[in-house]
Amino acid sequence: MNARDYRPDIDGLRALAVLGVVFYHLGFPQLSGGFAGVDVFFVISGYLITKVITSGIEDGTFSFIEFYARRARRLFPALATTVAATFVIGALLFPVQVFELYSKSVVTTLFSVSNIYFWKESGYFDAGKELKPLLHTWSLSVEEQFYFVWPATLVLVTKLRRPWLVPALLVAIFVIGTAAAQYWLAFDQSGAFYLAPFRAGEFAIGGMCVWLMRLPRPGWMADEALALTGIALIVWTFVTYSEATPFPGLNALPPCIGAALLIYSGQARYMGRFLDNPLAQGLGLISYSLYLVHWPIIVFYSFWKITPLTTPEKWGIVAVSVALATLQYHFIERPIRWGARFGRPRLAAGAFLGRCVGLSVLLALPAAHSAFTGGWGFRPAAGQGPSMAQVKRWKKERTLALKTHCRDGGDDVCNPLAPHGNFLILGDSHALDGFNAFITAAPAFNYVMNSVGGCPPLAPQDLGLIKPAHPDRAACLKISKQRIDPNFLARFDVIAISVLFEWYTPEHLRHYLGILRANTKARLFIFGNYISLNRDCELIAVSQGLKGCIDPLNVRSFAKYDDELKALAKEFDAAFIAKSEILCGGGALENCRYEIDGTPFTYDKHHLTLPFALEIGKWIKQHYAPSLVKEAAIGR
Repeated sequence: MNARDYRPDIDGLRALAVLGVVFYHLGFPQLSGGFAGVDVFFVISGYLITKVITSGIEDGTFSFIEFYARRARRLFPALATTVAATFVIGALLFPVQVFELYSKSVVTTLFSVSNIYFWKESGYFDAGKELKPLLHTWSLSVEEQFYFVWPATLVLVTKLRRPWLVPALLVAIFVIGTAAAQYWLAFDQSGAFYLAPFRAGEFAIGGMCVWLMRLPRPGWMADEALALTGIALIVWTFVTYSEATPFPGLNALPPCIGAALLIYSGQARYMGRFLDNPLAQGLGLISYSLYLVHWPIIVFYSFWKITPLTTPEKWGIVAVSVALATLQYHFIERPIRWGARFGRPRLAAGAFLGRCVGLSVLLALPAAHSAFTGGWGFRPAAGQGPSMAQVKRWKKERTLALKTHCRDGGDDVCNPLAPHGNFLILGDSHALDGFNAFITAAPAFNYVMNSVGGCPPLAPQDLGLIKPAHPDRAACLKISKQRIDPNFLARFDVIAISVLFEWYTPEHLRHYLGILRANTKARLFIFGNYISLNRDCELIAVSQGLKGCIDPLNVRSFAKYDDELKALAKEFDAAFIAKSEILCGGGALENCRYEIDGTPFTYDKHHLTLPFALEIGKWIKQHYAPSLVKEAAIGR
């Protein structure tokens, strides 16, 4: 946009959006919904890009190649700088398995499909966001995919010479896009979050502002009220939303409508000062660079530090991010974007786009090589820890016994609805640890697995613990109904509960045990916790060896709730299996076993590897085998 079209209040709106994102990423609880700042950016982009394209079409100056060159000048230099810098730092810092995954994200980011990559990688067992320095580029990919589609769409629709068609199309996109996002949340929340079609309605809201701005102004008092409402909607979203909020869909409307109201009325005489002031304008000008640099800084610093960030550290990251963003804006963004204003020749549009493509390929080649060769194991940072292949082997081993049991016993054995099972293992993703232990101790049972990741056994009053953002919410709610069905529970002679006790507490289990005991006389077993870590064991092993996994700085919890669980087991006539007492001499952390024949106790933060589950199984066999064998025979 040229100088006469520049609106400092929109830069102020950018500042509000980027601050929400930064403070959310840093974990400030006061802004738990700051992630909606991205949606404010989508509305701004929808408005500005639609305005640029329609203005060019109307005055006969629109050119596809000029449009894409201007977008590239605006976005690519800072992005390429950030990607190159993070690649170098990642090579110096990350172990092979993390660097391999990061290298894949570099390639997808450079070619505007990182949102699809991160969507495919999302799920209950995916690598945590704290190990993805380019995770935030998903939103840039969504914007760039919007740029690929929207200009051609506007040109084609405008050629039909029906003035009402474009506004009608925007309304249709808004309605269909929002409805589709809301509908898809029930099936794939990650897809609704990451994929461009489910964000189309947000860009459409911005596009509709172009036509709203052409309508007669309602008067200064209405402008003030609209601006105040817009600010209130965005701030309310930032303060009240959280990761538990179903998003996007209908819940994306308040921040998007707030952004649209501020685009429409942000130049209001009084309320507009919240956005049109030197501080807000300055932050808005560097907002793109600030968005790019802040998340890699958080990731790299957190990875180096291991322990959670303190408040002073968070503010330090804010200061460093602003400083680096300012430098990148003044020395990368502005000179390349404006060229001649800084004494540099301005390349023709085609030539500039060609250089962007060439640089993308140049940056992508080493990343692709790293991705396909296992994360450059020759680097000093690669360390002596496990490779990605080893970690995958540990994961595969963990499920091997279950697959063998199901195959050898026939489909009915592992089907929860089959009538032949007589030993129920239920829980979250830790149910498999319980199965691996018991199949070693008492292989004669017909086992039935009843588990969903992140879904412990819940009484009806506790179903609210399964938040809308849960990746397997539908499956969890479905299986929770089965777990309280008297006819289902009455089938089993033995029931073992194996879960991770963190947000799920003994009190929640008490509610479920009351239902269980009212509907079955089955023999009960309850597993306790072992060790939960702050960072994945295989990452710690690279620099500190396997024993470093149980370094006190890396241990989040040890045998959490064991005392409460022992009392609960006694109350409900159940046997309590204390992993901490079995695997740790005297039940003390410093005496805990952290590896068996080179295999650590966990490949991530808390799921047991197969050797450790088998070790618990040996203990169960020693203490409970005779009576279990008898019950297995009766059950058959």
